Amino acid sequence: MKKSNTVVVWLGLARIAQALIGLAALRLSTHYLPVEQFGLLGLLTGITTCFGLLLVNPLGQHVNRHTHEWHQQHALLYRLRQYNLYLLGLSVTAFGVSAFWFGSRLVPSPDWLTILAVGITMSAMVWVGTWNATLVPLLNMLGLPLQSAGLALFTAVACLLCSVVAVGWQQTAHMWLTGQILGLLAAAAWALQQLKKLPRTENRPPSGSAFITHRQIADYCLPIAASTGLMWLLTSGYRFYVDHTWGPHALGLLIVGFAVAGQFWAIIETVGTQAIYPKYYLVLSRNDRHLSTQAFNQMLNILIPSYVLMLCFALAISSRLLPLLADSRYATAAQFCQIAMISEFLRVLTNVIMQATQIAQKTASMIYPYLFACLVGLAGLIVLQETDGNVLLLPWVLLAAWGAALLYSLAKVQSLATISIRWYTLGYALLAGGTLFIAGQIFRLGGGPLHDLAFISACGILTITFLYLIQRNNPEYFEIMKIQLPAE
Repeated sequence: MKKSNTVVVWLGLARIAQALIGLAALRLSTHYLPVEQFGLLGLLTGITTCFGLLLVNPLGQHVNRHTHEWHQQHALLYRLRQYNLYLLGLSVTAFGVSAFWFGSRLVPSPDWLTILAVGITMSAMVWVGTWNATLVPLLNMLGLPLQSAGLALFTAVACLLCSVVAVGWQQTAHMWLTGQILGLLAAAAWALQQLKKLPRTENRPPSGSAFITHRQIADYCLPIAASTGLMWLLTSGYRFYVDHTWGPHALGLLIVGFAVAGQFWAIIETVGTQAIYPKYYLVLSRNDRHLSTQAFNQMLNILIPSYVLMLCFALAISSRLLPLLADSRYATAAQFCQIAMISEFLRVLTNVIMQATQIAQKTASMIYPYLFACLVGLAGLIVLQETDGNVLLLPWVLLAAWGAALLYSLAKVQSLATISIRWYTLGYALLAGGTLFIAGQIFRLGGGPLHDLAFISACGILTITFLYLIQRNNPEYFEIMKIQLPAE
């Protein structure tokens, strides 16, 4: 148990460092790229995210679900080679889709060389980005969390350095992505070498089984694709509507405001899932419904109080973050940041609760919360369009949509697993978080960057202390940490 606690601490420190690099990347990208190019970067990223959520994530979850099984069969590398054939086909499709879309934006005076460069960049981004997102977490799934966290940190550093060099030569969105590709590729290659060194990862074809069956595609992958496709509409798809309705300048400002919240919650979500999800999936691989439900509730009782505390921390510091993290040209984006923090919290919480669908592999249930949220979001967009609403109202539409998703998921999950929340642990988190939030209201803005930085640092130290105290007295944390992964 002491070793598990030490690992979690190092994971947290590595992820904090990764978060700081991600925030530095936001600062540098807004420094080098004009607002319109930053908006274009958001659209290009939206395309890669569409491929990732709609076409990669369903098979990626299939890989996660069967990683331990394939590892036991000495066939993990063989399965990954089969997976690569699918990814190569996707990258070719990404080239065609992105080149056509970007070319249509340049009509009636297309720049064919730029169109070709964007198509190649997007194709490579889909392939390389997927492999990085597959191989680095695989090390964690197999019990090498420190190596996985180290490679994730290396990825962030390499991507930032390469992107800064690339945009120093040409300040365009696709050059920033070119730098990202180089960093992702280096880390993915390193992760593959580490994976090959593990025992029982030989390239041995298993007897009498396919990578994925038609039934698994229909019953497991297609429902995930439908739900993640709807999720894409809520997280990235709306960007194309903003670009069409309010223009690239408004889009750039909106994306910056949501990017700060996205970076914050990405790091929080990654720390939680890297420490907890591998053990949860290992329990799922035993195909015991009682044990799986028990592990699901253990996960909820660890992550939900942690996320509530982090939301209060985010609300306390959000107004101070954007001036520190983005160029002065993006100052007006601060008005989006606090609402985006709450929206991201609702998204993360919905994703955790919907992990209950993995217990019986009833992934079709994942569709309904996101479908309901999309309907709420669509209704909000129709109201904005009919009333000539301001872009400032769009974050409230997204907030309402994610709130609807969370409420629906709470109702839906009752048919999949019995939820058992330790209310006193959640109460401690609310009490500690409320203290941080009140501090954020008492100590107002106006003291300058150093004053804001000192306040953020003090709140961060308090948050980490509160989180440690909450989990130290949480028996669910100790229970799930007793589960041993293959390399532990």
